[in-house]
Amino acid sequence: MSSKSEVKLNQTGHFFNGVASSLSMTTVMQPVFTLKTYVMQGAGKPAIRNLYRGYFSNCASVVPSQGIAYLTNGVMNKTLKKEEGKSSTAKELAYSIIPGSAASPWATACERVMIVQQLQGGSTKDALTKIVKKEGVRGLAKGFTPTLARESLFSLGLFGLRNTLDKKLEPKVQNRKIREATSSVVAGAAAGFASAPFDRLKTKVQSDLKGSSSWLKEGRKIVVKEGVRGLFKGAGVRAGLVSGAMSVMTVAEKQLPKYYPKFSHQES
Repeated sequence: MSSKSEVKLNQTGHFFNGVASSLSMTTVMQPVFTLKTYVMQGAGKPAIRNLYRGYFSNCASVVPSQGIAYLTNGVMNKTLKKEEGKSSTAKELAYSIIPGSAASPWATACERVMIVQQLQGGSTKDALTKIVKKEGVRGLAKGFTPTLARESLFSLGLFGLRNTLDKKLEPKVQNRKIREATSSVVAGAAAGFASAPFDRLKTKVQSDLKGSSSWLKEGRKIVVKEGVRGLFKGAGVRAGLVSGAMSVMTVAEKQLPKYYPKFSHQES
């Protein structure tokens, strides 16, 4: 249930909320993003000084992507409200996949740059130049399919499973903050673990600058060399990352709207 002091947002406000909450999350969680990339690529552990390497590329990816996702989710929720009485948990979970799908194209391009920068060093511009020089502009779309799958599962956790768990816990856990924290941690861990194989495939494909690797080929290589469990390499780190990310975003999306411009607030 909404708090009496909670600000209700219009569609512009939902976009602002996605931007602000994801910026807060990326700033806090960037070291874990970097660690995840190294683990999934099998590149050891990053030096402490490199933990924020790729931060601006990641912000360029996550912030607009989540702005789009939150906006899309706002539209989906409005549609569901119009179908009052006809909605179901299954339908709400199905709808929650759409925001992540909408955000995937932008996320693919920006994360390609981030991963090359994280693993090879240099500036964002250097990484972008390497990709375009070796593969052309189309190289920025490399890894789109696993990114689409990963973002859809993240969106399912953030907008679907998290809210479903919150509703289930409401009768038993009266303290809203504890309930929201529990829902965020559980939903984040589940979404992070389930999406880990796609994230590993995306990382392997996007780190390759030879232009020959496809996610299906990388998947076959991993299974032959490491077995099916190899697809889940880094799953623990990703589960922790997404769990932490959802927790930060949950706090931010509740606390920040009162600071947004009045035109982003829903009229009473």
